[in-house]
Amino acid sequence: MLRRYQVMLHEWQEKFIQEYADLYDLSISEVLRALTCMGMIGLANETFADYKPTYSFAELVKDTKEVLDGKETTDIHIILSQLYFETRKAYEHHLKNEIVKKPAKKKS
Repeated sequence: MLRRYQVMLHEWQEKFIQEYADLYDLSISEVLRALTCMGMIGLANETFADYKPTYSFAELVKDTKEVLDGKETTDIHIILSQLYFETRKAYEHHLKNEIVKKPAKKKS
């Protein structure tokens, strides 16, 4: 389920995101979700030695280049779906390994 948030961006971030939105005919929200997913996969890949994504950044780049080249076999929304699926797996791996611990409360 998607939720609505207001996100504050630097002007250069907005320009970067807007470039990709225009390039791939996506909404700003879709680009932000994709970038967030890429970050989550990258973090999981670097944090957990036993986590290896099945949909790599190299494949993502190859697939998006095919979209720009106009190859009919590739659809940007299928690529995003693969990215979201891989991110969900990274998140589940994160939950299973509980790498993030809440800091202990200070005693007064």
